[in-house]
Amino acid sequence: DELVCPLVDPGLLGVSAYFAEFPQVDDDRVRRLLSPEGRGAG
Repeated sequence: DELVCPLVDPGLLGVSAYFAEFPQVDDDRVRRLLSPEGRGAG
């Protein structure tokens, strides 16, 4: 099973650390997580 949506908030780690930890997560999804709108919509 592939981990698609990690339960870690990218804001806690920083984006580079987040990608180091979860390289398979696409940039678009992370940007959505990091954006205020994406946070509310989730």
